[in-house]
Amino acid sequence: IIPLAGMVGGGVDISRMYIVKTRLQHACDAGALAGRKQMGGGTWTYDNNAAQGAANRFFDANIQANPYGASTVTRAFTESAGKVSGTASAIVPMTIMRVFGKRSVTLNVACDAEMRLPWFR
Repeated sequence: IIPLAGMVGGGVDISRMYIVKTRLQHACDAGALAGRKQMGGGTWTYDNNAAQGAANRFFDANIQANPYGASTVTRAFTESAGKVSGTASAIVPMTIMRVFGKRSVTLNVACDAEMRLPWFR
């Protein structure tokens, strides 16, 4: 029965990890896109860091405070040469796998957005 409990526990915890990572990725992508859109043709620091604020607001709007029991959700967005890059992470506590010594897992995602304008000859 112990191997069966390990398989079921692993399935439950891995499915929660997958959902949290997917939500993190979607929120990160939304934040990077919003930050890049807010920049327009300007700079990251234009209008009192409006692009940074937009990136953070869109990230926060696209993820719950503690998605599926995850804690310590963090996000960071930066800009370099017109490309907005972001990272996000969350700590997901294990439920059933805790019995086997696995207390939590830290999930990390990365995202970016840049504007590419076509040019014609």
